[in-house]
Amino acid sequence: MRVPKRAADTGWARLNRMTLLPAKTTQCPVPPDFDHEAYGAIGRRLGAFSEERGWDGYASGFNAVAFRFAAAEEAHERFSASLSGADALSPAGPRYTQEEALFTFFVNAVSVIECLYFALYNIGACLGSAAFHIHTPAELRAVHIVSTVKAFQAAFPDDGLTSELARVAESGELRALKEHRDFLTHRGTPKRTHVVEMGLDRRVDMSAVTSATITSNPKDVPSAWISNMHVTPAMTKPPRSWLATTVNGLLRSADAFLAERGA
Repeated sequence: MRVPKRAADTGWARLNRMTLLPAKTTQCPVPPDFDHEAYGAIGRRLGAFSEERGWDGYASGFNAVAFRFAAAEEAHERFSASLSGADALSPAGPRYTQEEALFTFFVNAVSVIECLYFALYNIGACLGSAAFHIHTPAELRAVHIVSTVKAFQAAFPDDGLTSELARVAESGELRALKEHRDFLTHRGTPKRTHVVEMGLDRRVDMSAVTSATITSNPKDVPSAWISNMHVTPAMTKPPRSWLATTVNGLLRSADAFLAERGA
């Protein structure tokens, strides 16, 4: 492992300016199920590496993990609340709030994972491994989830963190998050299929919508869309729970990874 260029106490001065710490006074409303202990432990371990080339990339990515996680949580809560009223699914209801919250949730949820992988890639560079390339803008643009996994497999093939990174990268949950993120970012808002009440005169009463669904495969061609995701207050709960479990697992694995290397 590379020896830090600066003593740990000096590194802390810079760390406190750039890396979010899980203090009670922080202005970032990271929810309670975020592993503050593992997050803070990693920050303390990396304080001694503040003069390494990869430190700034680590710090920016690590900051974003907390900020994006908090933003995803707020969007999840906002989306759930917008579907609690009697008119939640009618055209006169809070459709704008729902669409904005849904967009914000998926974009931030994916960003949490991507920024964490970017931070970990730069941690690999801080440790001095030649498998992590961050010297040019082109090399930085090439850092993503898959390239991070490959770099860890090359440098630390038998480590538990490497296995965890590969497992998350290949998970169906991450694939689904990215699919919805990509659609919402580049293609538009998801089509809704409504179930409505029909009066005796056979007129559709859109104020009496009883349920709505959106497609679970939005990046497929429209003719192949499967409209089976129910638009309910709990719709974002499974991916929100997966995000917390996954991020906390990666943070704990990263903390153990650094501890094993004396950081």
